[in-house]
Formats: sequence, structure tokens, C-alpha cells
Amino acid sequence: MERLKTKDLWCSYVQSNELNEKLLPEYIAESWEYCMKHSVNPYSKQGIERISEFDLQIKKDELSFLIRTVQNEIRRLNEFFYIKKPLFILTDNKGVVLWREGHHETRHLANDIHFSEGSVWTEKAVGTNAIGIALRTLESVTVEKFQHFSEASHPFTCSSTPILDGNNQVIACLNVSTMESFSETNYTLFALKMIAKNVQHKIAEKQLIEKKEQFLEVLNQPFEQSVLVGLDGKILSVSD
Repeated sequence: MERLKTKDLWCSYVQSNELNEKLLPEYIAESWEYCMKHSVNPYSKQGIERISEFDLQIKKDELSFLIRTVQNEIRRLNEFFYIKKPLFILTDNKGVVLWREGHHETRHLANDIHFSEGSVWTEKAVGTNAIGIALRTLESVTVEKFQHFSEASHPFTCSSTPILDGNNQVIACLNVSTMESFSETNYTLFALKMIAKNVQHKIAEKQLIEKKEQFLEVLNQPFEQSVLVGLDGKILSVSD
């Protein structure tokens, strides 16, 4: 019943641009208006924006540690996800899909709408979706069925959370999608955020090790003048 009501709201909005915002979660109504403002096609059946295989491989190489860490955390904490036929998806901070893994039925349906590695899954590219909202707002969100702005994503219910690095800068987004309805959305978001926080800690550790190695490398170089730099990168003093 709730799904039919949301479908009616969607049909009304894309046809007349009229929306009773009280009948939708605030972040969904905001996203629909964002999509309409940016002329996103609500009747699109597939994602149309993607990067080249060459550029995708470069991104995957650059973010290989992130990808491996996310994979390990999902396998370690998979029991916390009470979702039928889940498909886990990792994007970079631009919404480019870097990696997917999950149930074959959900993966095949995702392939049909080009929700695959190399595809760009932002609000401007494919309309209201959990990945796009999470990257734009830096909030963890769930988008269900007809809450999606474009038809391509209507079969899915999706939850996403942003992933930050050691400097609290967004570097990726972790998403889980399914064709099945699930009621424990808060629990799903909690599990995603737990993984994201664990990944952030491991990324921060790696960044700190790399900074220490760079510092030691500089100390081993001959120099005539020394510069003392704080952890924030600001110069504290310069020797004579």
C-alpha cells in the first residue's frame, strides 16, 4: 500500500511538477527537486554515463587498498546484514562504481540498467538514489523502490553510507542494494556505518605510516637548512 502511494506521488511529480513534501522523507523530496532542477530524465531505463575501461583500471589501482579493505570488512561483518539477495557496491567520491559483489539475481538486474563497474551513479546521472544522496549530503540514507527518481532504479531498495579518510574527507561510498523489501533499514544503515568507520580507521593508519615514511626519507637527505612542519602541514619554524 505504501509503495503504491509513493508510486502515485512519483507519477504526479514527474508529470505536473507538483509535490506534497509532507508525504515523503525530506531528503527524498529534496532530491526529486534537485533532479528536476538538473533536468534528469525520470523515464530513463538505464544509466548512461560511464568512464572508459582504461580510466576505471587507473582508479581501481589507485584505490586498491580501499577496495580490499571494504571487501574484507564486508566478509567479516556479513552476518549483520539481514537482507535477502544483497548486492554490495563500492564507488569512489565521484560516484563511479569500482567494485560489486553479491547475489546473482540482483547483479543481473543491475547489469540490465548498467549499474555496473565503471558506471557513474550520481543524482545528476541517474536521478535520486542512495549513493548520490550520500555523496552529496555526507549522510547515510535508504532509498526504496519508487522513491528513486528514474524508472531504472524502481525495482531496487538501496542503502548507502559515505566513507571518509583520516582527514575526514569523503573518498568513497558503500552501498547495498536488493530487489527485496526489508524492514530493518536502520539496522542496515548501522551495519554499513560500522564498516565505513572501520575502513576509515584502517585508511587513517595507512596514511599515518606513509607520512612517517616520507618524513624519515627527508631526514636521510643531506640539507643545509631545516624546516619544522606540524602534523597539519603548516611550517612552524625555519633554521638559519
